[in-house]
Amino acid sequence: MVWLMVCIFMFSDEKVIADLSSNSFRTRQRAKLQIVLRNNFNLYEKLRSHQAEDPNTKRIIEELLREYEERLRSEYKIEIKDYMAYPQIDEGLPHTYQWRGMNKDEIVKHYLNRAISESEFAGVGVSNHCIHHRIATELWMQDRIRFDFIESIVNVKNEKEFREKMGRKIQESQKIMDMLVEGDKLWYDKNKQKSPFEVEKK
Repeated sequence: MVWLMVCIFMFSDEKVIADLSSNSFRTRQRAKLQIVLRNNFNLYEKLRSHQAEDPNTKRIIEELLREYEERLRSEYKIEIKDYMAYPQIDEGLPHTYQWRGMNKDEIVKHYLNRAISESEFAGVGVSNHCIHHRIATELWMQDRIRFDFIESIVNVKNEKEFREKMGRKIQESQKIMDMLVEGDKLWYDKNKQKSPFEVEKK
């Protein structure tokens, strides 16, 4: 383990980035492995600002940046608290709610259409606990994280600034999820039913 750590950090970030342009395949592969294993935001920033001269190095850097961003984005989740399913997308949101130029009705329509056309339940009737409305919420939350991540990581000075920006956006999305869960519970109440997804508190 100590040997592995020594190998990972044997060379400076600048040296590792420079090695991505090496004529030696083995040196390039070693550099790629070291970058992946370091998994470091500062190194990511250096890679992002690096001006590669040849197309192959540009391609390698783009792949490394994309892989790091995917790993970093995967750290962020929107919780479904005390509920065993995604709530319906059209329950709980204020009618005045706006998001990325869409009002509530437009949000519901956009993601419901996607849920119906894209999901494995495309041919399932909507009466099955409004499954398409629940898939629509899942798709919306995925998009919220994706858009928030892109906006948070652009033009940041350091990892602390990125995490603060992303943290604020995730908190806002969490509030929306909590509202949808409460709205889903109320929907069952109005229909004189007990939600089958509600976790019983001990």
